[in-house]
Amino acid sequence: MKISQQPLRFGQIVSIKPSDISNMFLTSDGYIKTKAQLFEIEKNKVACGTLFFQSLFQIYPKFTTTRLEQVQNLEQELAKSKYSKEATRQQKLQDMEEKVIQEYRQNIEAANKVKNQIISQSQTIQFLHISSNKYLACNYTEADGERENFKLELNEFPSDCTCFKLVAAFTHYHNGLFSDEPVYIIMDKIYLGLKPYIHLAKEIKQYDNSKFLSSRTLFNFPNEKTLDRKIQQGQMKYKGIKIDPTNIQEPTTHFMLMPLDYKKKQDLEQVVQSTQVQQYILKREVNVSLEHKSIFQISIFSDPIEDENQICYGDVIQLNHIELNAILVTMKNQSDEIIVSLQQTKNDQLGEFIGNTYGMWQIEHLKLAGGPVEWGQLFRLRHFSLGKYLAIHRVGEMNSCFYLDDNPNENSLIQFLPLPSSINENKKYVTKDAFFKLKGANEWIQFLDQNHDSEIQIVMLRLSDNCKDDDVLKCQKATLSEIQETSFLISCFPVLRKSLIMFKHLQIKDLKKLSKEIEKSKFTKKMTHLEKVLEDLTRFCNNQFLMSNQNRQKVLKEQYFIDILLEILCHISDEDQIKQYLDNYTRRGQRNKIKDDQSDPSREESQRIITFKSAAQQLKNQSQLMKTVQKAQKDHSDKQFKLLMQSKFEAIRNIYKLLISICKNNNENEYYVYNKVVKFNYQAKFFKETTDFIISLLQNNESLLSNLLDDVKLNQSRKRRETLSIDSNSFQSHRQSFVNINEKNGIQSKNMVIFYKNLCELNKQSLDCLQFFRCISKYGNKGLSVNQEMIHSIMVNSDKFRESLFLPIEIKNNQLLVYIHGEEKQIKQLDIPQLEYLVSQLNLYSDLALSRNFLWRTFISNKFQQDFVFTSIFDEQLPLEVRSALCNIGLTVYIDHEPFNLLIVPNLCRLIHTRPFKSGAQINYESLTTLVQKVMESIHNSYNQTKDEMNQKAKQKKSHLYKIEKSQEQNQFQLDIVRLTKTLIQFDIVNQINRKEIYHEILPPLIFFLEYDRNNFLVSYILNHLREEQINKAKSSLKKLKGMVTSAIDIGRNLVAIINKKDKLEEEFAQQSLFSKHPIVQSLLTLTSYIQQFSQDQSEQISKIDIEMKLQICDLLIFFQELRLDFLITNFLQFYQNKQKKGKDQVKLKQELEQELISILPPTLRTGIEETNQKGHQNLFSALGDAVHSVGKMIQQRKFTNYSGEVEMPDLDGLMSGVNKDIIKSAVLPSLLVTFYQSNDSLLSDKVLEVIRRCFTQKQELFENLRNLEILFESTEINCYYMIQNLLVELRAITESSEVWLSDLINFQRGDTQQITKLKEIVVQLNSLLYKHTVVTSQLEIQEQENNAIISPTRQKIFTYLSGHVPLVNFIRDSQNQLSKILKDKEYSNISKKVVLDLMGKIYMLLNHFCKNEVKNQNILIQHLDLFLDEVEEDYGQIQLVAAMYKDNRFLCENISNQRIQQMLQFITLYGRQSRFLELLKVIQSKTNLKILQHLLPHQKDEDFTRNELWLYGQFQKMQSGITFDFRTNNQNLNEPYLYHMKLIEVLLQTTYGEESFKLNTPKLKQILKLGYLVELLLMEDNFIQDYFPKANPTD
Repeated sequence: MKISQQPLRFGQIVSIKPSDISNMFLTSDGYIKTKAQLFEIEKNKVACGTLFFQSLFQIYPKFTTTRLEQVQNLEQELAKSKYSKEATRQQKLQDMEEKVIQEYRQNIEAANKVKNQIISQSQTIQFLHISSNKYLACNYTEADGERENFKLELNEFPSDCTCFKLVAAFTHYHNGLFSDEPVYIIMDKIYLGLKPYIHLAKEIKQYDNSKFLSSRTLFNFPNEKTLDRKIQQGQMKYKGIKIDPTNIQEPTTHFMLMPLDYKKKQDLEQVVQSTQVQQYILKREVNVSLEHKSIFQISIFSDPIEDENQICYGDVIQLNHIELNAILVTMKNQSDEIIVSLQQTKNDQLGEFIGNTYGMWQIEHLKLAGGPVEWGQLFRLRHFSLGKYLAIHRVGEMNSCFYLDDNPNENSLIQFLPLPSSINENKKYVTKDAFFKLKGANEWIQFLDQNHDSEIQIVMLRLSDNCKDDDVLKCQKATLSEIQETSFLISCFPVLRKSLIMFKHLQIKDLKKLSKEIEKSKFTKKMTHLEKVLEDLTRFCNNQFLMSNQNRQKVLKEQYFIDILLEILCHISDEDQIKQYLDNYTRRGQRNKIKDDQSDPSREESQRIITFKSAAQQLKNQSQLMKTVQKAQKDHSDKQFKLLMQSKFEAIRNIYKLLISICKNNNENEYYVYNKVVKFNYQAKFFKETTDFIISLLQNNESLLSNLLDDVKLNQSRKRRETLSIDSNSFQSHRQSFVNINEKNGIQSKNMVIFYKNLCELNKQSLDCLQFFRCISKYGNKGLSVNQEMIHSIMVNSDKFRESLFLPIEIKNNQLLVYIHGEEKQIKQLDIPQLEYLVSQLNLYSDLALSRNFLWRTFISNKFQQDFVFTSIFDEQLPLEVRSALCNIGLTVYIDHEPFNLLIVPNLCRLIHTRPFKSGAQINYESLTTLVQKVMESIHNSYNQTKDEMNQKAKQKKSHLYKIEKSQEQNQFQLDIVRLTKTLIQFDIVNQINRKEIYHEILPPLIFFLEYDRNNFLVSYILNHLREEQINKAKSSLKKLKGMVTSAIDIGRNLVAIINKKDKLEEEFAQQSLFSKHPIVQSLLTLTSYIQQFSQDQSEQISKIDIEMKLQICDLLIFFQELRLDFLITNFLQFYQNKQKKGKDQVKLKQELEQELISILPPTLRTGIEETNQKGHQNLFSALGDAVHSVGKMIQQRKFTNYSGEVEMPDLDGLMSGVNKDIIKSAVLPSLLVTFYQSNDSLLSDKVLEVIRRCFTQKQELFENLRNLEILFESTEINCYYMIQNLLVELRAITESSEVWLSDLINFQRGDTQQITKLKEIVVQLNSLLYKHTVVTSQLEIQEQENNAIISPTRQKIFTYLSGHVPLVNFIRDSQNQLSKILKDKEYSNISKKVVLDLMGKIYMLLNHFCKNEVKNQNILIQHLDLFLDEVEEDYGQIQLVAAMYKDNRFLCENISNQRIQQMLQFITLYGRQSRFLELLKVIQSKTNLKILQHLLPHQKDEDFTRNELWLYGQFQKMQSGITFDFRTNNQNLNEPYLYHMKLIEVLLQTTYGEESFKLNTPKLKQILKLGYLVELLLMEDNFIQDYFPKANPTD
């Protein structure tokens, strides 16, 4: 509707158009193309709605921009010498960020203050572009068309260039400024003494508006015939459904539906009479002129909306169908067509709605007007990303579907009708919280239920004169950030699409033709745009200020940016073209190498013309002239080709950089991209970025890493021993040997491992290949056995691969020698690339030996002797990188292996009489003792060196401006030494060599490393200084010690004061809804991001190393706390035993225990503040309550006493005090607090908090563990303990070497199965030991009893405390996949298959008994649930184990996800109706009465019945509402008709147990299981009863 004669006010949304041309509006994209220009916008033309909403501006007053101007000059300011110091620089940046936020808050307050005030001609205004949140501006740069004028464009930040004034064009309008009245728009800033006016250029151009929408997507849209076919296919899926108008029920709503009034009918008639769409629209330049001026009109679109809950025209919404729990979205189907579909909604952890940016629809008025949306008012929904209208395609009288239409027509008319509960006399407008039903122009829109388990399909609709009760929708209003980010991506997509088209067009072999096409296609200009867009997208994806990184990754995937980027990589160039370029410009050498890569093309062109002229004058012979011309043309073509390839190479690198950002730590995106990498993985031959990208996809995705070799089988027993076969396809060796796997949809893919194997053989000593094999050999810090073994097998069977990947290394005279091209070199003789490759190779060795890989540990130990490795780690003549790599080899090969294992503390399974445990392995304790000594020396040397540097810097003037620098190599070596130290302690090696005093020596340096921050080293300096001062005072006189934590905490608070202040400001902004709702905040976010980039630490890699080292130290501190807890338990047991030995009666014993209980309670750790410590001692027991109040009186008389007779394991304070513990008690808390305050890493902060928490919960943990303590008194149980311990040693030895004997079994189908048999015997023995009545003699012999059916909880605990499940789980992870392949391979004998099946069944049975009725063990195994279900096709007992894990565990049952239940039903679909798949459903139902039935029984809609028939093993009949059970096999050999039926009935009946369940579920079961049918079924003859009643003898 037209709004006229209304005064212009601040806050109004307006459009700007020329006074004499009514259908042209000032429009701009705002993001990529910031130029403002006039576009013709008419309601009957394509893209009219999208263009119109890009022409809307909001009027704001002038803002204060003092701080903004300072930020824009920040880079020059920071270049000054006074900001050369890091601390001063940081202070400047923090102050600047705070002031900018404050200025923006003032501007927002000023804008809110003048909202709705009338604008006068003297007031300065700004136009904020609604679509992009940028300001209309003139930067006084040359216009594109009329170059004597200035360009009118959009600026992201407000300034003097964004300020305008409105002046009435005629004198009689001077009384005020009104809408649609002629005005001049004048720049507020005077330029050269003149007032610049906005001016309309004369030249008029045509614009193909059909391309405006087509450039927004990569895919096609289905035509009418395709839609008809899809509707028919959709009907066929719903078996037995017939559309009968008589069956449609009348609506139960009791309100009168609002009829179309006269105005709405008139609008509808205008739509029907719309003229035919024209292909072109007009566009015109608008600029700023000092000499000319044009008259414009300001039209009001809408006034400021006060009620944020109202839905207004121009709002972006998402339609959520309540009953179907789905939103209306556009999606890509299997045919790569964009269709309108339904997608299941998801909620975040807080229950908030999570939408989809491809389900965002913009509400558009029929006349492109604004204001709130009324109930029953006709409008259109335009897809926000695609710009197309949601329309209804009708087939026949009633059948229809949604589709997207370019043209606004009658099919796209929509209206919202409210539910009775939404009707209110005071509310005639649609609100975001209201529920409504959908109606077209004249008919109601009914949604047919969609099978969400099937592939993506169109939304099936039914148009009717009546509405249905369950077709209720709710609109979710898109947030400002969602709209802004999607708008930015919409602007970027056309640039990528045009680039893709250009690259496809430039795939020409002939260089001459290619050169001409490059000039025609404006290649340089388009590549500049592409480079800018890729950089902007990378910054967009990495910016975490407004949204989390994963949310932006999600948006980029939804908007199909991953698809188009991968398409560009596939078509940007081919392998031959890259080879041609490399052959021409790299192989010729320096003599023929083209120089001046960045030379000016215009200068080259002028030089070529001069060359032509001089050649024409000097050469008289025409043939010579022609040769010269041809040579010049060829040179020009070569230069054009070189320019083309260089630009392509840069684009490829930028695309990989962007894709890494999109997929980083996002498993969903990693899966999606990895399946498409094979199309362009050839680029790994030429670009390092390709391998970096592939590594980024794999390194954080355990599933991808574990399944890399699913299709590869290495079978040396076959005739083709030297080859790798994939699904019986032979492997072609040499240069182009790629292996085809996973033939899906007719597309052959290539295995990535085989690809890099061949690439490695093609390019010897390729660092990229080496890094790839490092990546796939581990996940985190754990080795991937299947990949490690495959690399070993390839190495053994391919000399070429071994020679290409590994440099020959030899140890002579205790020196490491490397052979480069046959030449022997020492490490000091290697150049930088060679040294880098050597270090990477050594690190690859250590990664391949991770998780105790037997094959690689054997191989590496033969190459590197233990003494050489341990000695070289501390050889200062070697580079730090080499020492660090050797440290990792020493850790994985010589420390982390049997007989050394992680010490289990606290030990909650105690024996009343213990005997020493002897391991059969030989240990070189002398070598280990030397290693521990050198490790300690290294740590103390690093500690003293860093402390000396810190003290020296701290004594200098302005010391707070300095930071201590350390190289990455130094930090990495220190990290590796700390990791080695942690392993030596946790594996109890330190204790075995009788060096337990190391705990006191090691903790002070580690605490120093923990609290030390190289950017703020003064904190560590003050803490260290106070410690030394206290020690010196204590040694001289035992005076009252002053707390040292106060200063440390004050310093820590000062360090974070600015951050806290900033957080407080941001919190105020959030409370006022500024960040999430106010439009001008977008530029603030850009400013803060710009400021923060100056404060980013350039040595990010060093920072990561520091964080990792501190995490390792925290883990070691927690281990010390566990050792302390273990000692406290031992001390309590000895205390209790001493009291019992005195033979006192129970009453006296109880009294003495109560009186002396305080003597076994550990003292509370010190805070560092003496006053706090004293008050804590006084109030400790009063806080514990009346139960121990009497004990509190004795706190001053009794202290903690060591009854154990062992050396006390001190707490962290005691370890921190070291040798001075008798003189002074140091406090570890100040260091922990400072570390927490300074940490910017969430993982580190959590770890430090965990250490702090456990420092002050020792008493609570002591009593909790005493309750869980299992003490073995009986000799049988003690013998059982030792028997389990011995068997586990054998089990670990066999499972850790499983890759050896398993490889033999795979390679030789009838080979030796001795190890498998031995493993099975051990598992059987362990399983028998879990039974209560199994007896173990003193000679450790097992005697099974007949009455052997009860699992012993005590023995389950023994198994838990000895970590008996760990080798079993590791064996399943490493070997289950390969053993399952044996069962599927016909070439293996039935004997081998039986052995494998029997072994796996025994292992799963043992795990079943391990967790049976034991909640703690169930919670342990639930972490490996996906692993157990990995090979569920083979029945090893996995489902029974999973059921045992959930049985009687209410927490697990109540928190099981719907996806897990659907997974079980999916197993039935995939592997047949087997009763075992219902076992878990039965267990879940026993604890959650309402959980299972909703998945098994169909809904009340007929459309749902078919998908439940398979699971229910029946068929729904049309003449009756019940189900008839069908026991036919349907060609599924794995079906178990009667067993499955029996289990199913049992599960269904279980849903009726309980009063509530009986009332709710019994009627549902009666509807599908009729009594008559059940009686009929029972009376039928079957094999169970035919022999029970003997037939009568005919002769009788």
